[in-house]
Amino acid sequence: MVWPDFGNFSDADMLVWHIPMQSGAMPVLDAEGISPPGAWVEALHAVSRDIRCLQYGGRFDSGDLVWELSVDGSYTVGLGWLRPGGSDYWVKREGISMDASYAVAAVWAAGVAQAELVGGLEVVHWPSRGWNLLTAQLIDELPVWIDSSDGSVISNIGMLCEAGTNW
Repeated sequence: MVWPDFGNFSDADMLVWHIPMQSGAMPVLDAEGISPPGAWVEALHAVSRDIRCLQYGGRFDSGDLVWELSVDGSYTVGLGWLRPGGSDYWVKREGISMDASYAVAAVWAAGVAQAELVGGLEVVHWPSRGWNLLTAQLIDELPVWIDSSDGSVISNIGMLCEAGTNW
């Protein structure tokens, strides 16, 4: 896919997509008919699957949430989520490339989502069973959840619910 040349960047020069967190939902093409980067869509679907399990200290319902994925004139990604009506809205931008691999995108998206849940208004320790948080990391080019207490791999990102019964 050939990406458009944004030229000089301003806030208006941004591609934005809204991707439902619901399992298997297709992205809504908001960015003038341009499809979002496939690795990012796959990564967001993986994190969406994981966000439903191993919540501790509170309950976060992601059923009606929509990811907001944006790419600016520097080809860097912004990530956030919102609920219908615009509530529960935030966006994080840290200079990660839209050309990032699925594995890099999944680790970054999982970490950003975790930081929002743990530091949000309704504190939800995710993913956790109560005593420590798992950490998203890239190991041997795979996006995985690590038990921060001993460094063991718990599951691949996107497979946490299946692994949760064994951890």
